[in-house]
Amino acid sequence: MTTQINIKNDSGQNIVGILEKKSSNGTLGEKLVIICHGSAELSFDNFRFDFRGNGESDGILKFSNFQEDVEDIDTVVKYLEKEFGYKLYAAIGHSKGSVAILKYACYVNRNISHVINISARYNMAAGLSLVENSAFDSLKEQGYFYQNNKIRGEIIRMKVTKEDLHDFINYDMSFVHKMPDTTSVLTCHGIMDEIVSVKDATIFANLIPNHTLKLLPGVNHNYSNKHNELIKIIINYFSNKSQSKRFNEKYLYVNSISRYIFIDGVKNFRDLGGYQCDLGSREENGIQNFIRERFIFRSGK
Repeated sequence: MTTQINIKNDSGQNIVGILEKKSSNGTLGEKLVIICHGSAELSFDNFRFDFRGNGESDGILKFSNFQEDVEDIDTVVKYLEKEFGYKLYAAIGHSKGSVAILKYACYVNRNISHVINISARYNMAAGLSLVENSAFDSLKEQGYFYQNNKIRGEIIRMKVTKEDLHDFINYDMSFVHKMPDTTSVLTCHGIMDEIVSVKDATIFANLIPNHTLKLLPGVNHNYSNKHNELIKIIINYFSNKSQSKRFNEKYLYVNSISRYIFIDGVKNFRDLGGYQCDLGSREENGIQNFIRERFIFRSGK
């Protein structure tokens, strides 16, 4: 069952999206997937919406309004949690939408189990290579240029100022190293991406603590004629088998030592070594702290 919902952001603009419920059961406590700019054939209830200035949402399409995108995500999540009782389970974004989701996941004061990053840019300055010479001429002469963007088959004209371009190329993506270890991130990127270098995907893989990388051969930035391949990867990522495999790879061993210790009469006895300690932010103490192996243990009854 699908329902269109209009949600007002802090600027009074309507953020328009489609809520898809997978069953007729109530929504209180149910898992919710937020999808920015797109859709996915998932087994979870999901809300697909457009940022301000995109699609049916109010506002003007902008070049470098990353923080506004983050605010729209926060607005949508808070509304759906308050009105429907959902619990945010995962967030999916493509390109610029992924940048906002990554930022949101790193700084919001909540646990997000999964983030799906589809073809996000890490090296913002590299985007200058896509700007035509005539645009730079216009920028020098009048302080702005117009850029045509193809969105859902429609050409949208967007005004880009000197300030917009400056903010874009100087947007620092290094914040992704702050992604909580409890958030599992899947990055999907087409090897033939003509907009964002596949190298950016490898940077995300190296910086994000809990990360899975999937590179798709022969796939461009918009996944033309390859959308089904992307959907299959995402669905498989959420499968119980795939999640169990990732959990075992991450937590079964600590420093090559088995985390689980078999003791007669004791259930599920395991080492807590390797888990991160909350001893202040990295900015405060300059280091990331972990529990020493074979020091603290836990078990079932």
